[in-house]
Amino acid sequence: MKLPQQLHSLETQLFFDCTALTAVQLPDSLTSIPAELCSGCKNLPSVTIPHGVTEIGKSAFFGCRALREITVPITLRTICNDSFGWQCPIEVIRLRSDDPAFRRKIRDIEDLGNQLMQVMNMIRTGLYYPYPVRQIHYPLLALHYLHTHEQALAAFIRKQMDSFMQIFIPAGALWFLADLARAGDFFTPENIDGYIETAQKYAQNEIVMLLLNYKNKQLGFEAPQKFRL
Repeated sequence: MKLPQQLHSLETQLFFDCTALTAVQLPDSLTSIPAELCSGCKNLPSVTIPHGVTEIGKSAFFGCRALREITVPITLRTICNDSFGWQCPIEVIRLRSDDPAFRRKIRDIEDLGNQLMQVMNMIRTGLYYPYPVRQIHYPLLALHYLHTHEQALAAFIRKQMDSFMQIFIPAGALWFLADLARAGDFFTPENIDGYIETAQKYAQNEIVMLLLNYKNKQLGFEAPQKFRL
């Protein structure tokens, strides 16, 4: 169901217990998701929260037993009690609809905007500490970089490449590593062999090929032809 884009608010319980609802397009003008908006919509598989929304109201998606994917904006500040509920089996969380799937748990997006703002301020000033940076989760920072290409964040990723790669190689996040390879100098003669070995350890053959081809083309490693699976 597509709603008019000029709406600034929606009625509470607008789709309450609507078991026939399988898709809903919320207007971009929204600033909050009202309580119990889609509560009980047990056949709704995914939802995109528009950019600009700062709050998801109480029980907004409670009882949405089929809801496995959600796209949330970095403007989000508050997720109220039981916004999703224990029956909501969310597995994939995106920052934008064109993000590749990366599995996270719903608690990873609580207070999302405030956490991201806090960590980005630390990164921009160079005064960051390991604990709060871990709290924001590297996948979120990686997606934020892919959307913004912010140089302070690029410098942070370079310094923390080993930590990023410890997450993305076992997860098979080829999409992120390919974008890093296109972005420039994240892979160096000093670190790439270690990452190739890690990818081999986890049997991530596509990542092995990606890194070997990068080493061949960008770092001067001579080979007769492009590596392929």
